[in-house]
Amino acid sequence: MIELFYEVRAIANIKGWLSGEYFSVDDTLIQATAEHKSLEHRDGSDDDGANIKGKTHCNGKHASTTERDARLCRKYNTASDLRFMGHTLSDNRHGLMASAMITTAGDHAEREAAKAMINEARQASGDWATTLTLGADNGYDAQEFIEALHEMNVTPHVAPPHLRA
Repeated sequence: MIELFYEVRAIANIKGWLSGEYFSVDDTLIQATAEHKSLEHRDGSDDDGANIKGKTHCNGKHASTTERDARLCRKYNTASDLRFMGHTLSDNRHGLMASAMITTAGDHAEREAAKAMINEARQASGDWATTLTLGADNGYDAQEFIEALHEMNVTPHVAPPHLRA
């Protein structure tokens, strides 16, 4: 499947449908197939017993026995479920995806994935000198991320925290 993505991206690039300079990044949570009942203590102890209802679980102490990389997380006011995080980097000229990846859900996953996808876009273009532009929502508003973008020769356009939904 990934080969198909790269082939379509190469065709889009040949046809001039990718600017290679103006990007947007976003992420979404992806529901894991694992259920809460697959959670167990990472250290192998069983002090929760078989019944997890009403118990507090956290990623630091618990992991799914069926999907070890799935993490408990939630977005906004939804229930906490086992999930992964999907990320896309879109070229703004025609809205085509320039890169995509799935990671373990976490506090910094979206920003780390964005940096990796920008580097991949640079490698694909072979142009390390051009200043890129990256648009992102307020989930990417972190000083470390903004500084890293500047070091990567990327101009960030990140929504400030006061625009949170």
